[in-house]
Amino acid sequence: MRESIKRLFVNFLIIYLVFDAFGKGIHLPVRFEYLVCTYAFLSLAILCSVPILKFLTVKCNFLTYFLMNSIILSVCLIVLKMFMIDFTITPYLFEEVNAGSLHIESFTVSTAVSIVSVSVLSSFLLSLYKELDKA
Repeated sequence: MRESIKRLFVNFLIIYLVFDAFGKGIHLPVRFEYLVCTYAFLSLAILCSVPILKFLTVKCNFLTYFLMNSIILSVCLIVLKMFMIDFTITPYLFEEVNAGSLHIESFTVSTAVSIVSVSVLSSFLLSLYKELDKA
């Protein structure tokens, strides 16, 4: 039980950090109740990935946990986009970047790219935490 509570809070924190990094494209609910429900829904969905992997008789390691979380988070973000009040994922313009010899032109990040990138980045961080927490 204590391990599940700890993972729930870590999931909350990682999802918050990733949403904060993608602040332009993902607009979270303004009301506190909806915001907590959004984070709680995503955190609880992530907690379901290990039982799903066990049900599918797949060994839970870094790669399988990463893939399962990516799939679960992508689906959950699509569901939240459709049904959660004030939760929107919009396309946005990625500004031009110049760093020495590296030059990236500005481009529009679509909704699908935002969903996939948020789910992959948060899944990677969650999988990394899970593997490092074993020791």
